[in-house]
Amino acid sequence: MLESAGLLRISPEGDEPQSPLTEPFGREPSEASIIASSPVRTAADSRRKQKKARQAAKEADERADYEERVKKNNDVCQHVLSILNENDVPFGELLEFISDPANQRGIERYRGFFADPARVQRVLDFWVSSGNSSTGRDTVQEWALGLVSRLVDREAQRATQDGFLRTQKRPINEDFTLGFSIGGISTEIIELCPAMLRLLDSFCCTAKQRRMNTDGWQTRRLNYLTICMLIALSARSQKNNYTRIVFGLYAYASGAQRQLIELLAHLGVCSSYSLLTANIKDTETHQNEDNGQTNAGPKTRVVVGILKRLSDACKQAARTNASTRVLGFVYDNINMLFHVAEQRTGHKTTQQNGTCATAFALYDADPQNMQTTDYLHSFINAPSLSLRSILLSSSEALAFNNLMQHTVLSIIVNHGGPAFERFRSAAGPSAARTTVDRKIPLHKTDIFPLPTMNIDESTIVGNAEVVERMFSEVGLDITSADFTPVVRLIAGDHLSINRIRSLTKNRAGHDGFAYSFLWAVTTPGFFHYKMNATHRFMEIHYGRNTSPGNPGSLAFHNNLLDRKPIVLTSLPGFRECRDLIFVSLYARVLHCLELVSGCNNLDDYAETVTIEQLQDDCAKIVQRYADSKQVDLCRTARRNADAREANLKTIGGDMVFENAILFMRDALLMRLLTDVIKCGDSGRLTLLLKPLALFYRGTGRSNYAQELLYLLHNLTNVWPEQLRNIITNNWLVNPTGKANSWVEVDLMQEHLNFWIKTVYKAHGSNQSWEWLAMISPCIDVLRRLASQMNFTLGALQGTKHATPSLDKDIRQLVGSLRSHRVYEFQPGRIIDDGSSQSAVVRDAITHGLQHLGDPLKDFNTAFAKLQSRCKSTPLLGEKYAELGIDQSGSAAAVPPARAPGPGDVPLPQPPSLSPAADGDDAVPDAASECSSSSTDTESDLEDGMEVESGEEETDNEEVDLDSPACLSLDTAEDVALDMDGDCDY
Repeated sequence: MLESAGLLRISPEGDEPQSPLTEPFGREPSEASIIASSPVRTAADSRRKQKKARQAAKEADERADYEERVKKNNDVCQHVLSILNENDVPFGELLEFISDPANQRGIERYRGFFADPARVQRVLDFWVSSGNSSTGRDTVQEWALGLVSRLVDREAQRATQDGFLRTQKRPINEDFTLGFSIGGISTEIIELCPAMLRLLDSFCCTAKQRRMNTDGWQTRRLNYLTICMLIALSARSQKNNYTRIVFGLYAYASGAQRQLIELLAHLGVCSSYSLLTANIKDTETHQNEDNGQTNAGPKTRVVVGILKRLSDACKQAARTNASTRVLGFVYDNINMLFHVAEQRTGHKTTQQNGTCATAFALYDADPQNMQTTDYLHSFINAPSLSLRSILLSSSEALAFNNLMQHTVLSIIVNHGGPAFERFRSAAGPSAARTTVDRKIPLHKTDIFPLPTMNIDESTIVGNAEVVERMFSEVGLDITSADFTPVVRLIAGDHLSINRIRSLTKNRAGHDGFAYSFLWAVTTPGFFHYKMNATHRFMEIHYGRNTSPGNPGSLAFHNNLLDRKPIVLTSLPGFRECRDLIFVSLYARVLHCLELVSGCNNLDDYAETVTIEQLQDDCAKIVQRYADSKQVDLCRTARRNADAREANLKTIGGDMVFENAILFMRDALLMRLLTDVIKCGDSGRLTLLLKPLALFYRGTGRSNYAQELLYLLHNLTNVWPEQLRNIITNNWLVNPTGKANSWVEVDLMQEHLNFWIKTVYKAHGSNQSWEWLAMISPCIDVLRRLASQMNFTLGALQGTKHATPSLDKDIRQLVGSLRSHRVYEFQPGRIIDDGSSQSAVVRDAITHGLQHLGDPLKDFNTAFAKLQSRCKSTPLLGEKYAELGIDQSGSAAAVPPARAPGPGDVPLPQPPSLSPAADGDDAVPDAASECSSSSTDTESDLEDGMEVESGEEETDNEEVDLDSPACLSLDTAEDVALDMDGDCDY
């Protein structure tokens, strides 16, 4: 078919094969193949060849014309040179004649030379090339250096006159310090000094670096060049010292020692230590700083240091804010050790106690909603605190149970391994929804640290002085007519709040309204609440020793993890105790998940489980292993067995299992408290105050239990609604303005105290309260400057090391819990740790509920007396006006307190708060624990709850209300604003 179509020809026998050159594409033909023919030539190919030929001809003509023109120009130049030589005129005379503007040869100069920039560059390159004489090269190079020198001199003069680096007339305040931007300064440098920047760029960058350039390296190289030019500009005029001051403040804020700062100052990088720390009225001898020349005679003048100027600006900012809006206040004691290397008579190492305070902006606080008259009207007519206000209602119990389950879910997702990562969105704080939710609107809290005061606030009189000085520092006079119409919010630890309350009890009805301190509304310090709860948790759950006879105790777990031994009489820092409790909790939750799911490999479980099934298992964990009702059943069975004199090894109860359930419930409560504070939900936080009050009462913390009675009473009966909303929106602060970054007000103050004591304290002879008063207002600005500089310049290393993984510790604890069957009920199991004391853990919440009757009665009696005194005419000053007293002229009657009844516990009660009966073996140490209502009553009387008419609390009765001593705060981790490690401030 192909042959008939003429596309295929069979070669006859004897025919010679065609040459491969005649085949298309040079292929050798086969016996039967396509007919060979020459390549196809199209019209387009012909046109391209013709165009190429014409282009080649054109280029040849142009080349010939150029060569002819060059030859002609060379001939003319040779003729001109011949004329110059014949007339004995140097060639330079012609150049000078054409170049001199006085000869008015601008047209010839431009058209003949400068119109072609490439020609100008070629000529200059010829002059400095090796083809020129050394004398010629040196002459041109010297002239070029002089030109560049004059050019960069003009740029430096222009940069100096611009004033963007001058600080002489600029206030050194927060904007001055935190407004520093190396990028902004680089932009100014590029605009004002392009020639100098180009020179330095050529000096520091190789051709290889330019080829391998990256964005990160470009930014870093620009920073190098900028810093070099800034050092040079400050050397030209020390008035160009903006960056030196900022870098000096940064070095000081980062804890650099004086020797290092002075070394950097001599290198021109930062300002000197003496300039940073010079105080007002200090005199120093200075040289002329403008041009670097020494005056004929030394000039002595008063110098105000950089830190002093910054401190004054920060104090002025606090006064300005206090005059335009309502501020909240917090204060706490600070203990300083003034060390003396060489002691002399009257000059020795001493520890002194003072007070640090901070003002902070209140969010959405309208003074009209904070009127003293409204507050006193509500205070005078407030009913007494009832037991129903302390116990959870049915809806609150359901919300509490849901939050406990969500806490378990969060622990599983965060610490169960990578397989649970897919559930992270369901484990966030906002994923849970309850009827009590009321989150604080997200905002950034402005804080204003105040000068440190050399006043001991451990006494009632000392607290009065602190409060008056604190308001005086922001320009407020408590005796002025403009001060008392608005209530003032003051936060602090329990000691501070109790002393303010004692002032009110002592002065109400005696002194005028300003000195009665009735205008002071105290807000809680939740960080100290957590510290004391952690302390009591360690005391009741740690155990007597590390014996494996008590495999569920913290002592056994601490020994298993090979951590430092802990002695209950001398507990370590807060963070160490907290971490031990939480890592044990995480392991217990994961082990209980194994039990309820029936799966020993949680990775396999996580691969197939759904979020619904996981939530159901979390509910089972709370129901089975955090329910004190089971503890009640076990201990009831053991008491019945004792009554029958039965063998405890076979009948009744399981001590290990009981203790484990109470540990799970109490630890979940502490973890939930931490999470609620972090997410800033005031509704949930108010809910947790109720079980926390019972926990304090049951563990012997009667002072904190009584403080929570005040807080619950204020929230439910005393504070007007608008004032209550303001307080609950501001009893937590957010220094960063980020979500889930809320912290306690008193923790913020402890955080600042730590930096004052460890980093910013003076050394040697500068140690004084005057120095602390100067440096403390700058603390917040200095810390933010250090973080900002580290982040901007790419040197952010964080404030602490990376948090080590807990996976290994958790796996080890889970294995121990599994092998000892801690969360598996074994009837008759007892704790045999070799101790003579009972190892049974008290059900603190139930015990607190059982011993609440008398303290509640005493509380209401004392409150009724204070109401009565507020209505009386004071001995000094006028009667407190507009108190809103009812028509009968008396406050609401105080109903007598009674023992808890069945009607006081709304149903359904959450499993974790169900009362459990404690036997005699539930009280580990009757001497140290609050085991009777009489003990509680005595403690409350010492706390100032009972003040008879005509009697006042005096400083002679001052005792440490936090006795036994609370956990120490010795490290940065103890006062970290985010102890879970994802916040940097």
